[in-house]
Amino acid sequence: MTQSHPPKLVLQINVPTTFSLPFGDYKEVNGQYGMSFLYAVDVDGVRHGLFADVKLHQAMLNAGTGPGCELTVTKTQESYEKDGEQRRFNTFIVEGGTGTPTQAAPAGNAVAAPPTPPPTGDAKETYKLLMYNFKRCIAQAEKIYTDCGYQVDKSSPDAINAAAATLFIQTCKSLDLRALSQPQAAPAPAPAPAPAPPPPTPPPSEPAPSAAAPTNNEYDDDLPF
Repeated sequence: MTQSHPPKLVLQINVPTTFSLPFGDYKEVNGQYGMSFLYAVDVDGVRHGLFADVKLHQAMLNAGTGPGCELTVTKTQESYEKDGEQRRFNTFIVEGGTGTPTQAAPAGNAVAAPPTPPPTGDAKETYKLLMYNFKRCIAQAEKIYTDCGYQVDKSSPDAINAAAATLFIQTCKSLDLRALSQPQAAPAPAPAPAPAPPPPTPPPSEPAPSAAAPTNNEYDDDLPF
């Protein structure tokens, strides 16, 4: 027997949508357009599935989620021009909730990657690895938003923080931080060339013949001519 899935809740532009969370949890879904968060919601007593992107997910958590709480979400859209093209991005206004920001746990049927053992070593070294990884995740989250045409608002970095936190959690679960944080080794220097052999020793030169000593002639002494 095929199990039917609840209909998908699609938020309309500038139309407030009120729903309740029967369970208050969510499931991470890595789809074609990146990471999204699947919530089970009830709209007028009818069960739906809400796929929240990073911005909506973070806005809901800031409002406070929990079993039985009610939220009202208004989706708005802004446009801007980039490279001569008109582009749009969504923003969300979330009202209601528990009033206390929460971090709901993923649903029990979410598929989780097997945890990687934490790096060995002292606590200070582990802390350095975690901080290095988190900085990389923040930079990568900003790059993802910029590549998608979004403008990063430094004064309200909720969306960037949510994306960076997701990347940080997943990398800590599935990657070896020691390998991720280890700088690439510089190539080994080329071996020095072998010294040139010394030039061959020239053979000893033969001594130049000495001039013949003059012979004494008894007739040459004191001759006037």
